[in-house]
Amino acid sequence: MKDALKMAGYGFAFLWAATACTQAAPPPTPSSKLPLSQPSPREAAPTPTPALDLQQELRGVEFNINDWSTNFENRTVRLTEFSGGGPPKDGIPAINKPKFETVDGASKWLKDREPVQVVRINDDARAYPQQILMWHEIVNDTVGGEPIIITY
Repeated sequence: MKDALKMAGYGFAFLWAATACTQAAPPPTPSSKLPLSQPSPREAAPTPTPALDLQQELRGVEFNINDWSTNFENRTVRLTEFSGGGPPKDGIPAINKPKFETVDGASKWLKDREPVQVVRINDDARAYPQQILMWHEIVNDTVGGEPIIITY
């Protein structure tokens, strides 16, 4: 009987130790130091998107792909995770006949250190403020008798 009690005690102690070792660790705190490790190249490589009928997936996208020459079969992200935005194709109007101000006139709304694109051909110089190019992106102009395009 003594041996049976002794074995039961050992068994209880073993179960208690095993239970203590398998308890979940507390969640990390901001000050916890986590081990630094670099993922292997195999782990870092993107996983291909599970096969999904392309036509079915394209019905769920929020953008028009009709004018694209992209192979939509080759992807790692579902197309439905993308959303359209911004102006439509050709929705940003170019400035075709820009109007210019004198330096004094522009200094009323243009700060001294504000970025501009400057073009000088022969004795003709023009400055195209970035704050305007942000909204138009293209200016068609003639400087020094030469046709030019300013893009941003």
